[in-house]
Amino acid sequence: MFACIVIMPAAAASPPASREALIQFAFGFSPRIEVVAADAVLLDLEGLAPLFGPPEKLAQAIASRAAESGMQVNIAIAQNTEAARSAARGFAGITVIPPGEEARVLSGLPLALLSASPEMEQTWSLWGLSSLGDLAALPENGVAERLGSEGLRLHRIARGAEHRPLIPFIPSPDFEASQELDYPLELLEPLSFILASLLNQVCASLEARGKAASQIHLRLKLDATGYSPADYERH
Repeated sequence: MFACIVIMPAAAASPPASREALIQFAFGFSPRIEVVAADAVLLDLEGLAPLFGPPEKLAQAIASRAAESGMQVNIAIAQNTEAARSAARGFAGITVIPPGEEARVLSGLPLALLSASPEMEQTWSLWGLSSLGDLAALPENGVAERLGSEGLRLHRIARGAEHRPLIPFIPSPDFEASQELDYPLELLEPLSFILASLLNQVCASLEARGKAASQIHLRLKLDATGYSPADYERH
């Protein structure tokens, strides 16, 4: 099963949660997540039952931890990724869709949730369609003939039958090196020697992964005696 977490718009007095904060929050529950939008993530729930119990308890745990973190979220759990995503966008609070009930639960949600092309939305309007249930009720063969492969994909989503795999989000690795000295350096020459050694370590790590750096961040911890601030950074 899969869960989708969508951050609700923050109140005027509260700053919105960042994309990075949402990613770290999701990793607190599952090692496999997909970032589907700046305000939404999907979680693979396989193997989580022994830790969190049935889907309803997991959803409650996510909601409770989100509230503690100052985030207002919608949470939906379903058998497939797109059903969970549609439900989290369309329903407030917690939604758990039993397997086989996807079409029924999603039927009343507006077609705007599918983010179709303007041409597709115009066609739906001419046909008098307004909800996922309206689209799902159309015959599959007719949809394929008139709306093509994209229309057929959206038809499967409306029926809660689009079983696409989760695309795992892989965080970019940090490439860093550091060295703690027993004594402060006062001359550039010994400092340059140490920096060259650290840069060589970072470059070796980058090369081993076939990557390159566009920026370098340098942080020096200054001798606390007579200096303020204690850290010095350059980018």
